[in-house]
Amino acid sequence: MEPHRFRLTVAAADAPVVMTYLRDLSDGYIAFGDDDLTRKIPGPVWVLEALDGEPDALPAGEVAAAGEKPYFVGLDASTGSGEALPAFHWEETEPETLRRTPLFDLHKRLGAKMVPFAGWEMPVWYSSVLEEHLAVREAAGLFDVTHMGVYQVEGPDAAAFLDSVCANDIGKLKVGEAEYTHFLTPDAEVIDDLYVYRYEPEAYLVVVNAANDEKDWAWLNAVREGKVKVDNARPW
Repeated sequence: MEPHRFRLTVAAADAPVVMTYLRDLSDGYIAFGDDDLTRKIPGPVWVLEALDGEPDALPAGEVAAAGEKPYFVGLDASTGSGEALPAFHWEETEPETLRRTPLFDLHKRLGAKMVPFAGWEMPVWYSSVLEEHLAVREAAGLFDVTHMGVYQVEGPDAAAFLDSVCANDIGKLKVGEAEYTHFLTPDAEVIDDLYVYRYEPEAYLVVVNAANDEKDWAWLNAVREGKVKVDNARPW
């Protein structure tokens, strides 16, 4: 089948009920979630009946297989085959010159001691460790976060894509909510920890550690382009 077409075989007597349920689920007439009546699955989808004699109709007794699809109900490791994709690999390199945040000149004017951090010149203290420790305990502390890696993920497939690369359920976030999560390899090794903010129904802000910015960007694009292994059981 085509990448965005799926085939479901049910008993003829059950077909009208199943088709009605799938259509209503896609159209938002069936609740999909606990307390948010507007939440729905990615869609819309079109549900069509495959008539006898049409190309999409299954011969009696034949079982549909879709080995190229990343997931479907009833999937097992024996479904499909192909050439294994490589595991994600990243070589750390030291930057030739340290980068500076937009607040660098302000830090210098305020007397900050600047030190290398994740390829950036960052302030480590302004007066003394003890004085600043007490200031944070008794009042508040500020931290320059303009060196962090920030990505924008938008579109109808944004939640589905983030769900495929993050350890937590990103699709359940409501607009205005944020979540702490991780990028993981297929062996559950941590690539990075991060925050995901949902600021519009189909728009997310992803904030990653400055030290892993380039690695995270390479990982996300490799997954998006289908260049790295994401499933040990089905490495293609």
